[in-house]
Amino acid sequence: HFSRYQDEPYLVMKFVEGQTLKAEMTSPATSFDQMLKYFEGIADGLTYAHQQGILHRDVKPSNILVDHAHRAYITDFGLARLMQAGQSTLSQDMLMGTPHYISPEQARGSQDIGTGADIYSFAVILYEWVVGRVPFGLAQDHARHLAVGIREKFRRRAGRQPASNRRCGDAVPCDRTGV
Repeated sequence: HFSRYQDEPYLVMKFVEGQTLKAEMTSPATSFDQMLKYFEGIADGLTYAHQQGILHRDVKPSNILVDHAHRAYITDFGLARLMQAGQSTLSQDMLMGTPHYISPEQARGSQDIGTGADIYSFAVILYEWVVGRVPFGLAQDHARHLAVGIREKFRRRAGRQPASNRRCGDAVPCDRTGV
């Protein structure tokens, strides 16, 4: 629930017992139809947050929980900000978000990001589920990439197209190639 107290925004969430979407994505027990239901719930949750003027800015599979009734919940609004608030209170030098999932405008360090940044991250998750990997890989040593020069790596990536799922060969299950 998004609300305000004495002109300060706050968020209250229920306790969600379950597992992350990441675990669901890799579980052979999770059906195609169930995953589609999760993605519909995630889309509804992002729509609601955006209608409340909230940008999440760190949408990724480990920040989405699935309860025992198979409902998906977006969690960890630690990097969220109000769209109407303008500039973030965080340092401009900080890269916010998780490298595999952040939008090009976040990677460039832009202070003028909108709902498209969350939608981009959501699309990366969908791509990861369909293809079996994120569209743009990074080296294993993330700490090295998060050093001073990381924005340059993302600037170079921003103009590239993701790899076609046709190049993934047998890595893409037949029931996912039409998504």
